[in-house]
Amino acid sequence: MKRNHLALAVLPALLAAGCAWGNGRLSQQGRRAIETVYPALVRIAVVEPAFERGREVRYQATGSGVIISPEGHVITNHHVAGNATSITCILADREEVRAVRVGTDPLSDICVLKLSKKRVYPYVTFGDSSKVNVGDTVLAMGSPVSLSQSVTVGVVSNRELILPRGSLPMTLDGENVGTLVKWIAHDAAIFPGNSGGPLVNQEGEIIGINELWVGLGAAIPGNLAKSVVDQILARGEPKRSSLGVFIQPLLKSSGRERGVLVSAVVPDSPAERAGFRAGDVILSYGGQPVTARFGEDLPVFNRLVFGTPVGSAVEVVVERGGKWLTLTVRTEERTKARAPKREIKEWGMAAENVTDIMAKVMKRPTTDGVRVSSIRPGGPCAKAKPAIQRGDVISAVGGTPVKNVKELASETAKIVKGKEGPVPTVVAFERKHEKWMTIVRVGIEDLPDRSPEARKAWLPASFQVLTTDLAEGLNLPGKAGVRLTDVYPGRSAEAGGLKVGDVITAIDGDAIRASRPEDGDVFPAMIRQRRVGHVAKLSVTRDGKEMAVEVKLERSPKATREMRRHRDVGFGFTVRDLSDEDRRTERIADDITGPTVSEVQSGSLAAVGGLRSSDIVLSVDGSVTPDVRALKKAMGGVHKAKPDRIVLFVQRGIFTAFVEIETPWIDKTK
Repeated sequence: MKRNHLALAVLPALLAAGCAWGNGRLSQQGRRAIETVYPALVRIAVVEPAFERGREVRYQATGSGVIISPEGHVITNHHVAGNATSITCILADREEVRAVRVGTDPLSDICVLKLSKKRVYPYVTFGDSSKVNVGDTVLAMGSPVSLSQSVTVGVVSNRELILPRGSLPMTLDGENVGTLVKWIAHDAAIFPGNSGGPLVNQEGEIIGINELWVGLGAAIPGNLAKSVVDQILARGEPKRSSLGVFIQPLLKSSGRERGVLVSAVVPDSPAERAGFRAGDVILSYGGQPVTARFGEDLPVFNRLVFGTPVGSAVEVVVERGGKWLTLTVRTEERTKARAPKREIKEWGMAAENVTDIMAKVMKRPTTDGVRVSSIRPGGPCAKAKPAIQRGDVISAVGGTPVKNVKELASETAKIVKGKEGPVPTVVAFERKHEKWMTIVRVGIEDLPDRSPEARKAWLPASFQVLTTDLAEGLNLPGKAGVRLTDVYPGRSAEAGGLKVGDVITAIDGDAIRASRPEDGDVFPAMIRQRRVGHVAKLSVTRDGKEMAVEVKLERSPKATREMRRHRDVGFGFTVRDLSDEDRRTERIADDITGPTVSEVQSGSLAAVGGLRSSDIVLSVDGSVTPDVRALKKAMGGVHKAKPDRIVLFVQRGIFTAFVEIETPWIDKTK
């Protein structure tokens, strides 16, 4: 279920239980309806993108759908799969089948998928939703909270449900669904996860597509859904006309009984060119009388306009100041309210194209440029002086104008090609109506190699400070020094005879003046003052007895902070080579080789695939990766070959696991 939408579900009611209805049982006719529809139900699992703080993050979500053709076309909601990057349908027999998106329509919240496996599928047909009456028995089917296919029963409560005045509109990709849809309300139990599932009559026909919950279930009427499906199957998306007017119900104070009130006229629109004005009352459209006294009437007028063939010359009769005027308006194609967002990692931002309506709202003369939708803190745009901000429109890069996101991405590729690090670039952008310039260091900054530290003498053991209280507790009052907490196996400390619990009070006769927790570096500093290979004479107390232990000091191993690292920006994870400290503290066997995952970005492809911090990557798609260099090479091959998915074989604690990650470059639409 998408986090920011009102998704629906149905309460599980097993077919075998007979679907209780009141004090009796569902009719035999209702049972036959279930038998017809149930095999065509699908549970839909998706990975969908969201854009937060300049990053594209991915979430796993679920919804419902139903097969509507023997070839495997599936209808669901736009908010379930309209923007998904990965779509899997789980059929009634539990088979999982990948699906591609044929087309989607945010205005009606309808999306059409196509199952990728070629075969003949069970399917359901549409009924006539205009014949639905209040009180009719209906069945809501789908997959609640990602459970398997289910069904609940109820009655139609309202045939023309709209959202109450003053409530927030249901907006998808900038489109207000309520401008087109009057929902069928019903009381069949539904919960998150049932979005896109069918509402069916007792004949087993689809009369609605469940969409949201407003105290009652609300379904998109089947006739509207079918008309959108037909257009998507014919040309990929619905084609609608636009006048360029905003409308509202007649004012109560006007005393009017008929007409539609024009509340605003969009600048440079067909309506403005035809002479429409705010306050006009539309009496007829193309010879058809129109009225909107109530909110429920507005979608009817909108559907009339939207359904006009694009480019048609339509006569519209309006009343203005008590006079009737006939205006001739030539409709234009209704364009999308918002363009898809895209993360541009080299800039540390998410961006989108400027649509026609956005340009009008922003009072810009053209749609040229790239609108910044969000900024990653600490990224190149954020660090520019002056910084680029959300809402700015980038107009030129390095002196080259950019009209859209595609051109910006192309120029970015030219800027960073062959460069080792970020490239300072002159950027022109608009903020409101001001024209600004700044310098952005365009590019992805690789993780810097850390300077190696000098290798000094080292005792291969761990310790704690012998505090005053601990000394008294161990019957060593007045003693100062360190107590060994671990002696590393196979190293010189073990060979010299040191044991866990030994208390070291002096080295080569020099007292270890450590008696407070903050004295933790006193003993290591004394060790570092000696040369590598020096045989140190340690004064040791063991089980109350004092003794001398000689230990050869080793060369200190490479510190964890010095290990080679690599960040795979596309998949969103960082690895580093295993350190000596890793092997000691985690007891990692010497025969386990591979870089360890130090970070997995939240919402990244790696996170969605299940990669975890501390995993040790043993191989990538079968290629062994003993260290960071090998993994970087293997992932470079992945980015070049662009497979549908990759498999990382990892060591996870004492177990191994396969992590399958879907790749970002596959086009999930047909």
